[in-house]
Amino acid sequence: MSARNIRTSAVISLGHANLTGTRLADSPDLGEAEEGALFVSAADDFPEGDSFDTVFRNGEDTLFLAGISPKEAVNEANRAFEFYNAWEISLLDCVARNLPLQSLLDRAHNVFRRPMFIKGNSSWVFAITSGYDPSVHPDWTNLEQSVQTRAPDFNAVKAVSLDPDFQAVFLHKYPDIVRSPFYGGMVLRTNVWLEDKRVCEVVALENGNPFNPGDTHLMYAFSRVLELYINANKALYATISGLSGFFSSLLEKGECTPENVKAIQHATRWSDGDEFILFCIETKTRQESPILGVLRDKLETLPLSGSTFIYSNRIVSILNLTQEGGYHAVLNRMREAIPADAFVWGASHEFSGLERFISFYRQALLVLEAAVRRNLNSLTMHEAAYGFLAEWLGSIPEAPYAVHPDLYRLREHDRRNDTRYMQTLFEFLLCGGNYTDTANRLGLHRNSLIYRMSKIREIVAWPLDDAENKKLLLTSFLLLGGDRNK
Repeated sequence: MSARNIRTSAVISLGHANLTGTRLADSPDLGEAEEGALFVSAADDFPEGDSFDTVFRNGEDTLFLAGISPKEAVNEANRAFEFYNAWEISLLDCVARNLPLQSLLDRAHNVFRRPMFIKGNSSWVFAITSGYDPSVHPDWTNLEQSVQTRAPDFNAVKAVSLDPDFQAVFLHKYPDIVRSPFYGGMVLRTNVWLEDKRVCEVVALENGNPFNPGDTHLMYAFSRVLELYINANKALYATISGLSGFFSSLLEKGECTPENVKAIQHATRWSDGDEFILFCIETKTRQESPILGVLRDKLETLPLSGSTFIYSNRIVSILNLTQEGGYHAVLNRMREAIPADAFVWGASHEFSGLERFISFYRQALLVLEAAVRRNLNSLTMHEAAYGFLAEWLGSIPEAPYAVHPDLYRLREHDRRNDTRYMQTLFEFLLCGGNYTDTANRLGLHRNSLIYRMSKIREIVAWPLDDAENKKLLLTSFLLLGGDRNK
């Protein structure tokens, strides 16, 4: 239009995203007659059209044009329809002939004419437009290399995944024009979904050429063709390992039968006596984002015997402790592999018997939720178990009736005299009455502990060396809900 010196004024609000063609209308009323059609008429029938010659109308959208007659405008619009129809046909031709994905992106670039890339859910790049200087994007060189290396730039992924104003776009079904926190400018982007699973995204960079709202509809048309392409090439672009898919289906069904156990052991060479651990991992934003796929791929490359997959917007890892050096060895490797600034995770107790897989998944999920509540980066069931027991036992209405009376005596003394005899006795019992170990745990000199224990023995009525009495005292600390520091 600018080339023909056509002046425009638009009122765009509630028109149709996809138009079927143009119609030359004799009156403005006909603009409501056919859904999806672009109606063209003289602008003088509209109060706002005094200084214009022609109006395009679709629903409540209007575009006023000066310097062109309605018939000329119809011809120009038809040429545009022909251009975009030919473009869409050329895209579908790539699908029909199963041309490389790069060819499909290059044909899309003929319309968008900006730097573009298609990035998988694991954030490695499937295809990228060529011929652009690396300065177009802070990560452009890494994006180009990712096509061959399949290695994402974790810092870039983290920047966009954790930005509170950007992260929601990974859930959207329709294209957006948004500001990218890593690119530092506006991008036109869309997600591609297969069976309600996000498999990739398409990103076009502004690169000095501002987007307009109509670009989202063009991107939507491209994304629908891309969806067809990926659906026809699932083995390349939407794969999930057989074992990971098997574990996901077990969680969906909520049961693990002996037949399931045999199938897993056959696929993994795991044995009946092996011990396992389950991890549940999620982003600190608690939302679906590409950073999940990046970490999943990272964990899958670790030389650990197990399976890692995404389920319900979380990463789930089941790892074989017997084959990997035991509980502490696996835990240390996972601590090193999971970035503490972006993720939070919970780990189950170790367990044997794959038929217990689902119950220990629930245990790991319970620990993860406790870590989130406590604002921790990670938590294991070994670390959380005492708190869970104290919370659950303490919630029983009759529990206080069974508490050892000496603990009430010590708690009252601590309250009145600002002492810490409750904590001292608890640590003393945990250490089996060993003064040296107890003093080290409390950070006391051994003689100071001996003096403190002598004062405790003056307050309590029952002998601290009696085995049955010690059992009741330790259990009573749990019944008090962990209230050993008061």
